[in-house]
Amino acid sequence: MKKRLIPLLGALLILTAGCGGGARDAVSTDGSTSMAVVMAALCKAEGATVFAENIFDSRYRHVDELARMGADIRVEGKVAVVYGVDRLFGARVRATDLRGGAALAVAGLAAEGETVLSGLEHVFRGYSDLSGDLRALGAKIEQTEEIVNES
Repeated sequence: MKKRLIPLLGALLILTAGCGGGARDAVSTDGSTSMAVVMAALCKAEGATVFAENIFDSRYRHVDELARMGADIRVEGKVAVVYGVDRLFGARVRATDLRGGAALAVAGLAAEGETVLSGLEHVFRGYSDLSGDLRALGAKIEQTEEIVNES
């Protein structure tokens, strides 16, 4: 099976070419600052994607929130496997860190229904206008100052 390598902001995404549902491996080379967002984007991909994290112990904190949206992600130690699903569903989710928050925003764009993302203070540390940037790409997104009851 032929594989192609795609550099991805400090990571390598290894895609198996011509696979109708074969596995893809994402291999971290430096802690992969984009791992969470790529993981969210691959939640609806066909097949499975394997992520390996060898630097940070808490890199997968966003996984439980993605699962609330219907993602099928299994974590064991430093390895996470994303099994593509047909649909993600809008939900109330909370960002616990910068990149996890961006990942939840990406998943929310792919989800059916409304996604309400809280914990934006984490996202704002690295993205000054994420909602504006996503809106410029065609996303239907609204940022409010409203306090959302998260229970």
